[in-house]
Amino acid sequence: MGKIDVVHKCLDFMLKCLKNSNARIDIYGDGENLEFLRSNLNHFNYKGISTDVAQDLKSYDIYISTSDLEGVCTTTIEGLLMHKKVLIRNCPCNEIFSNFSNVFLFDDENDFPISLEKAKEAPLIPRDEKLDQFRWENCNSNLLKILSNKSEIN
Repeated sequence: MGKIDVVHKCLDFMLKCLKNSNARIDIYGDGENLEFLRSNLNHFNYKGISTDVAQDLKSYDIYISTSDLEGVCTTTIEGLLMHKKVLIRNCPCNEIFSNFSNVFLFDDENDFPISLEKAKEAPLIPRDEKLDQFRWENCNSNLLKILSNKSEIN
């Protein structure tokens, strides 16, 4: 169903969300949170270390992040650019994503299963032109414009 992105400070919240939704999430990889995953295998379908990242990316439709601790999360942008449905917390650091058609926001662990069901039922969205603001060329172009405007002011 989906890929989940989590920072260690959000593990407990992520688990509460999954328990409320009865969702099982495929997990690839290893690392510092592996023991947490192993102790909660009834919520995760642990697949081991990924051997084909490109294929793994194709195998899911929903990117989920339970984090409210980051600035603008680059993995959320990556999920959007890969035309995935994106399920993220409704918090100030994610506000920039709220107007994208394939973004589903949730407020807390009780709201998570509702938003997850909406994401699962929604059709895959074709490319959203609003994503152009995140293209590398546009980011550089916007930065150069800002810098040239500042130099004109000085």
